[in-house]
Amino acid sequence: MKEGSIHEGYWREGKLEGRGRLIFKNGELYEGDISANKRLGYGCLIFTDGNAYKGHWEDDKRSGQGTMEYKSGFKYEGQWKNDEKCGVGAIIFPDGRQEIGTWKGDSFQSD
Repeated sequence: MKEGSIHEGYWREGKLEGRGRLIFKNGELYEGDISANKRLGYGCLIFTDGNAYKGHWEDDKRSGQGTMEYKSGFKYEGQWKNDEKCGVGAIIFPDGRQEIGTWKGDSFQSD
């Protein structure tokens, strides 16, 4: 857990457990599943720049299926691993067009 953050939710043996809400010192807001003070399961993180991630977490990192909505109107829907886009995913443009493909290390891999 980051120092200076505000924690709301259930506690078990001195650690956050279950559904909860975290308000980080930098202004980011997380609502979702927490286990042993780490984001784990499903949750939503709203970044200070207005971007938002909704999806699965593992060991306090975006991992599994998730959607990142950018303030600019772009959206990424797909797989994540260790906080990076990784696997099959789609970029959805503000006009609705989609580009589907494979991602590795947070970068689109051309076929």
